[in-house]
Amino acid sequence: MLAHGTSPRTLVITFLLFPFAILFLEHETREKPASQGEGWEKIGEQKIDVQSESDEVTVSAGRMLQAFKVRSRKGGINLHRCTIIFQDGSKKTVELRNDIPPGGESRAIPISGPHAAVSKLVFRYDTKHYGQPVELEIWGKQ
Repeated sequence: MLAHGTSPRTLVITFLLFPFAILFLEHETREKPASQGEGWEKIGEQKIDVQSESDEVTVSAGRMLQAFKVRSRKGGINLHRCTIIFQDGSKKTVELRNDIPPGGESRAIPISGPHAAVSKLVFRYDTKHYGQPVELEIWGKQ
C-alpha cells in the first residue's frame, strides 16, 4: 500500500536514484584531504612562484607542534627539505623528498624533541615537473 499522494512512478525513481546518492556521498567522504582530519588545523599558507627555490612560511601564533603536513591547493611541487625554526632560535632540518601533485599532500612530518614553539618553516623545493604557480597550505597538529 502506498502512502497518500505517493505514485508508483515516484517510488521507482527514488529506488533508481538511491544507489547513485550513496556512491556520491561515499566519493565525497573519500575525497576529503587527510589534513582536514581530527587534530589538524591550517597554520599557514604560501603562494609560490615557479622561479623560486625556497620560501619561508611564518607559523601563526608560534605553536607547539607535534607534526605538520603540506597540501597543494593549486599546482604541484617537489619538496626537498624543510628547516624548522623555533621561537628560541634553534633550528632543525628535515629531509622531505616529497613530490606533491596538484591537490595532493605530503606525509605527516613529525617534530620531535623538547623544542620551543615553531615560528617559521623554510622550504627548499623545485617545480620543474609542473611549471605552474603553486598555492600551499601548511597544516599542523598540536
